[in-house]
Amino acid sequence: MKLIHLDTDAQTEIGNAEFNFYNLVQYEDWSDVLDTADGDSDEDYEVMNILSNKLNDEEPFGKLVILKRIIIEENFRNFGFGSIAIKEFIEYWGIVGVDFIALKPAPTDHELRTY
Repeated sequence: MKLIHLDTDAQTEIGNAEFNFYNLVQYEDWSDVLDTADGDSDEDYEVMNILSNKLNDEEPFGKLVILKRIIIEENFRNFGFGSIAIKEFIEYWGIVGVDFIALKPAPTDHELRTY
């Protein structure tokens, strides 16, 4: 993610985001979706399992983005950039035509120790 100065177009790196995109239409059934998600990560599997339970009578459809994490560099924290990034992320994928956006609400204990 970059912060862009509107007068000078100067760009400053302020953080990054990690997400996965799935086109669910390409799968035969939810077990195929769950197999793929399980191969990607435990987080993706958990999200897909919840979604498949909600839509259990329907075949997989649409597009899904799972936002795993947004990390704002320490010296840019507490200025609202994380909130802005999430808002922009949701707006962008809505314009692109994604049907489902899953946001991971908090880092795991392991991630807290790692970052």
